[in-house]
Amino acid sequence: MKDGVRVIEYNARFGDPEALNVLPILESDFVDLCLAMIEGKLSPNLAKFSALATVCKYITPKSYPEAKTERGQVVEFPKEKGIYFGDISCNEKKQTILGGSRTAGIVGIGSTLIEAEKIAQNICSKVKGPVRFRSDIGTDTLVKQRTAFMKELRSKSL
Repeated sequence: MKDGVRVIEYNARFGDPEALNVLPILESDFVDLCLAMIEGKLSPNLAKFSALATVCKYITPKSYPEAKTERGQVVEFPKEKGIYFGDISCNEKKQTILGGSRTAGIVGIGSTLIEAEKIAQNICSKVKGPVRFRSDIGTDTLVKQRTAFMKELRSKSL
């Protein structure tokens, strides 16, 4: 067996960034793609995407993942495109309240990664309540760090 990087699990859910980053820019009909997969007729030319960049940042309760102390507290979201709700519900006053996990995925879409990150960051900064988000996700600095790390891993596995 070769040394190096191995896939031990492939798991992509619709609330994960693997989906949230690509579905908003999918131009093809998603149902048609699913049917093509079922029928064994999926081909590369069936899936068409906009030539845009996306960045997905998550709003989570402040204590996530260590604790769930904010569960049931009110959170307010701006009226913006690109907000995909997760672990939230409504109380009897029809206010949005936190669950204990990822509250929302915020997707910025732009012509460049820098533009998409700024859009996502701007939306995240408008969310009010006992929440947090990682402001480094999608930044040029983090992308360069991750790219360098992957290059290092690849060089070790060759």
